Amino acid sequence: MSNQTEPFSSALVDPLAETLAIQALHSGKLDPRHVLLRSIGQHGRSQTKDVHQVSTTYVPMEDIDLMVLTVRRDGLYDNLPEALFHEAGSSKEPKRNKAEDQHAASARSFFLPFEQETFRLRLALLEDELTTALGKKDKQRADALARIWDLPDDLDPRVRSAMLRLLPWLNRAECDLELGSSCFSFVIGHPVTLRLARTGPSELRDGFEAALGQSALGHCVAGACMDDGWPVVEVLVSELPLATLDDPMHRRALRRTLEVLSMYLLPAHLDVRYSFSVLEDDESATIGDPERPGILALNLRL
Repeated sequence: MSNQTEPFSSALVDPLAETLAIQALHSGKLDPRHVLLRSIGQHGRSQTKDVHQVSTTYVPMEDIDLMVLTVRRDGLYDNLPEALFHEAGSSKEPKRNKAEDQHAASARSFFLPFEQETFRLRLALLEDELTTALGKKDKQRADALARIWDLPDDLDPRVRSAMLRLLPWLNRAECDLELGSSCFSFVIGHPVTLRLARTGPSELRDGFEAALGQSALGHCVAGACMDDGWPVVEVLVSELPLATLDDPMHRRALRRTLEVLSMYLLPAHLDVRYSFSVLEDDESATIGDPERPGILALNLRL
């Protein structure tokens, strides 16, 4: 597949099953009818990727090889009430429980054709997003995709284009700092590093909050800053041209881009701190006031 639709190496990211299928289809070695999706539910999903396993199954009657994508997603069967297949307390009766399991397996098989048709529709939609709409400079199609992904209207066109290439391709990045760094770098266009940092302990004044028993409520009422125990994600953008930090419009655009990326790619409950460093050649330059050396741009927080 061309770089147009593959911003990252597959070893680094957690791609959707549809993305892997599109890669195989673009290689010319596979027919769309020979891709099968099999859902096994979301048990253990927090520790695993979207695609649990990729395997090949030979169908002798048709003399074809099926590409089977086993994914940790809920299928149509998984959305049915559990009581339809397992009665309460049946786990204590092995024979009855085994019969119920066989019934459940038959029900899951019954839904496979319907799930497969839904998968093919998603496959066609994603391929259109990754190739047709983004390969052609079609503003109307790009605007439609931006509305689907709920992207803000005030994004720079280049940033929006990068986001439209990134979001359909990626399954998730919230729990992987290395992956998140690559995503930020891809959109920003400069090296970005994500790392966890804890806030320092707060110094609380004696007095009013002490009268409230040193409670968290007392600290908040007194206006003190507290460390709530959550780590802070530090986003370090490196090798920035000095002109980017010196120009107010560029600074605002960079700030907005970082805010949107943080909203889409970082857990909502974490605080984010942004730091910046300039190109090595710009460190001896000046920014704004001639008496302010460019080195002050290091760790500048917008």
